[in-house]
Amino acid sequence: MTSVIAATSVAARVATCVAFLLLTGCLSPQALVKGDAPSAELAFDLQSQSTGGGLGKHWHVWKYEDAACEAKEKGVLVARKRLKQPMAPIRLPADRPVTLAFWYIEANFGQNRECTYTWTFTPNAGEKYSVDLRVSPYVSCDVRLTGASGVPVPATTPVNSCVTGLLGRKIENGHPAVVEYRVQTVYY
Repeated sequence: MTSVIAATSVAARVATCVAFLLLTGCLSPQALVKGDAPSAELAFDLQSQSTGGGLGKHWHVWKYEDAACEAKEKGVLVARKRLKQPMAPIRLPADRPVTLAFWYIEANFGQNRECTYTWTFTPNAGEKYSVDLRVSPYVSCDVRLTGASGVPVPATTPVNSCVTGLLGRKIENGHPAVVEYRVQTVYY
């Protein structure tokens, strides 16, 4: 099921643009583990089958204290990929639950499409993990977490993702959301 929101007022368009810049353009990923603290490594495999995103495809990973998503309103940005930049592996704190939220946004003329997915797992110290972040042609998304041997790693997922989306509302885990803008061509 796709949610479509028509942003018709100038204020809504401006708010959406400002939110997008604040959430993506001005932030740098933060380190989650300092010094020699026990940690695990998480690498990303990003795949989008979407044919949209002519104006850009953006991938973000946010960390929250837990699946309740209440520790910080927007979480902590820990990884991102814009356009053709690679998304580098990150170090995670080991031996305690870690909640991560993946957020994919693509920009099209008159439309933004997004998908988000939150999951919690407990990384073991010294282990290497890989997460496949997949986006379907219709911008639904899925996450597959595996250990170094390729064996799936157990993870829990809430009904709604921690990331609230471009217009600040909850998005069901893995489901697409579409923000459409009314575009009018004016000839002079």
